[in-house]
Amino acid sequence: MIVWSFPLYFFGMPSQVKALLDRTLPLSLPFIGQEADGTATHPQRFRSDSPRVVLISTAGFYTLKRNIDALALQYAIMTPKNLLTTIFCPMGELFQQPALRGTTDAYLEKVRKAGREYASDFRISPETARAIVEPLFPVDLFIEMANLSWGVEGPRKSAKTLETEAALVETAPEDAADEEMPLTAAQREAFILTKGMSAMYRPESYQGKERILEMIYSDLDVSFKLIMDAERCEVVRSSPKAATATIETP
Repeated sequence: MIVWSFPLYFFGMPSQVKALLDRTLPLSLPFIGQEADGTATHPQRFRSDSPRVVLISTAGFYTLKRNIDALALQYAIMTPKNLLTTIFCPMGELFQQPALRGTTDAYLEKVRKAGREYASDFRISPETARAIVEPLFPVDLFIEMANLSWGVEGPRKSAKTLETEAALVETAPEDAADEEMPLTAAQREAFILTKGMSAMYRPESYQGKERILEMIYSDLDVSFKLIMDAERCEVVRSSPKAATATIETP
């Protein structure tokens, strides 16, 4: 059995992996053969049974659609269909965030389950396969967090976010703009951490009253408010609304 494990890079494999793959070419003869379906092939240099192949790859995007197609097709061509098993993981950027360890660890347990199933009978159940490709976070939230890690604004915001921001602009004091200084790198990390907290919010726990948690990062001289309602949890930098509870932490 051969296990290939590497991150998706520009819709394919990293150059180091491609170099390794190229060096396996001498395992085939230079002569051209023909398969039963009419396709061309190089006969194997050494007579042996084809090994089982497991391909594991993480993708930075939130979806696998039009993302892993080229890589999957290359391995499908190189490997007999009944011997190839693939595990593709979306939202790979999240695994770099220690603050999201609870969510990513839960996801990795699903991957371990897939490994146990494969070790048992060389297949992954449809239920586990579906669980592996499910997004770890809502897509809009993931896009925002991923773009914030680069210090840029997200390309799109939900209607709920735009509505909330518009309301804050209308009710904010006149000098609020002076207080909205750009975030430093450390403050941006705190904001990403707070956004991660908001992703854990469960709307079913809503009890009919809006709750506002203020997070004060005293060593960074910045604070954010998590506004929780019946639909979701929004993170804002400033709001005239009083906090229901406050946590101050260095």
